[in-house]
Amino acid sequence: MFVFTSPQLHPFVCLVRFLVRAMASISLLVGFTLAQDVVPRFVLAVNMAGENVSIFRVQPLTGQLMPVPNSPFTVPEIAPWGIAVSPTGKFVYVGTVYSGICVFALDQQTGALTLIADYAIPGGAPEVTITANGKFLYATAANGILEFAVNPWHGTLHLIDGSPFDPKDTYTQVAVDPTTTYAFGLVDNLQNRYESWVQPMQILPTGQLMGAAGGYVYTGVFPEDVKVDGSGRFVYVANWGDSTISGFSINPGSGSLVSLPGSPYSGQILYPDSLAPIPNGRGVIVGGQGDDSMESLAINPDGSLTPVGSLQAVPYYPNSVVVDPTSEFVYSANTLSNSVTAYRVDAATGILQPIAGGLYINGWDPNRIAAVAGTNAPYCPLNTIDPSVTLCAPRTSTASPMRIIGGSTDFGSPVQAMQISIDGVAIFQQSGWGAMDMYAVAPAGSHTLSIGAIDNYGRKFETDRLITVAGSTNAPCTDRGISPVVTICSPIPGARTADSIHVVATSVGISPVASTTVYLDSKEQYSVSGNTVDTYLDVSDGVHWIKVLSTDDTGSSWSASERVISQ
Repeated sequence: MFVFTSPQLHPFVCLVRFLVRAMASISLLVGFTLAQDVVPRFVLAVNMAGENVSIFRVQPLTGQLMPVPNSPFTVPEIAPWGIAVSPTGKFVYVGTVYSGICVFALDQQTGALTLIADYAIPGGAPEVTITANGKFLYATAANGILEFAVNPWHGTLHLIDGSPFDPKDTYTQVAVDPTTTYAFGLVDNLQNRYESWVQPMQILPTGQLMGAAGGYVYTGVFPEDVKVDGSGRFVYVANWGDSTISGFSINPGSGSLVSLPGSPYSGQILYPDSLAPIPNGRGVIVGGQGDDSMESLAINPDGSLTPVGSLQAVPYYPNSVVVDPTSEFVYSANTLSNSVTAYRVDAATGILQPIAGGLYINGWDPNRIAAVAGTNAPYCPLNTIDPSVTLCAPRTSTASPMRIIGGSTDFGSPVQAMQISIDGVAIFQQSGWGAMDMYAVAPAGSHTLSIGAIDNYGRKFETDRLITVAGSTNAPCTDRGISPVVTICSPIPGARTADSIHVVATSVGISPVASTTVYLDSKEQYSVSGNTVDTYLDVSDGVHWIKVLSTDDTGSSWSASERVISQ
């Protein structure tokens, strides 16, 4: 057993139940720069009453979520609350209301959590924040802010000499800037909530905190959250008690704060409880508990805030919001509905759009949420031009069958259909969803690959790419996490078939699939209850279109159609 000791830490000496395990596979963690093809990977929600962490895998093209195997993962302490993820995404820190901090390793492939260490802190450490360089972690405690150094190999914590910072005050949140230069502590003055404040602090090279010049600045009534914007120039505070957002500019030389023009800002929502800066620095997302809503605020050049788009409903009682590191998706942990909800954010304007089927049942009493990014070629960030189609794969050369990955951007109207063409000839069509991850056959040589889309307004848009096809490969038929979707496993679009075609397909809906029907050249051939098709079609020689259409319990339908040549 190890004990954290410090001359200034006598009220809450930290007993460490140090469960360090062999982790030879973890490499040295130094710095982290998002690669060009970085994609959202996991969303993590801390469930206080359930005493566990739910983990979802993110579908990179749509932002939809799917629980990872064995989720949720147990937290071995009472009332887990806060969460922080290392910049590499390999370590997860969970703060608890009464007992301390738990450290986990996050498996980058499966999303599984493995406990590394469990630090007992009498009085608890509910909120945890890690610096952008991954070197330091700060935790709110009964008295002051606990300061830790992070072991780069194992993710474990070491109490920094002199910790805690400012033990006379009770801090409820800590935010850090992107350069690991300054931190900002939120003090909710329980004796007089009309006089709560933000304390700016310098982060010394050792990780120790030191009060910044100029001292603290007052916030609004009953402040609940503090965040630094993606550019590192501004600090924003959500004031639950008077339904406002306070804004401050950061002095780059000292870290001191100055109130922004027009601050505090009154948005459209009631009782703002949580803030999520858009990483690209263009805006901030606010969750409101009074009217169960979410609002997007654009950050103007002077730091002032302007509402954009319309309010989005959040069922119910959003307690924490996060924008994924690619600035594409927003997720909310909703306490009273035990759910996580998903939205797409326009990276250029900040306008929010609900994601199809974006309500996911979570664990019991979710209170904090985090998002983790990683690289997973050949996925790529979607184009920010509205409307547009992004072709992620193939790049310039590919074997056949070729994997085609594409998505659409359309904040004016949902995309209803997409089409794939090779050299101007359509080979595949889908209706009901606006992203694709599938395989198609193409002859050897140079070709023009086109992906087009059409939305509810009738707007058509497409993208083209010159590709070279050479060699052969396999075409695995697996669930890509997109819904609703029909996946035709056999035959593959563009394939040449015999006169008896073996049709194998599966369908995934947002609601349960009621029936699935197979058409040949627009004529119904086969129908079955449920979502799975396995049948044969007798055809004549020539070009044919096979369509598989599914309908759910609500009457909604979606389909996939493909061109094949029988000979």
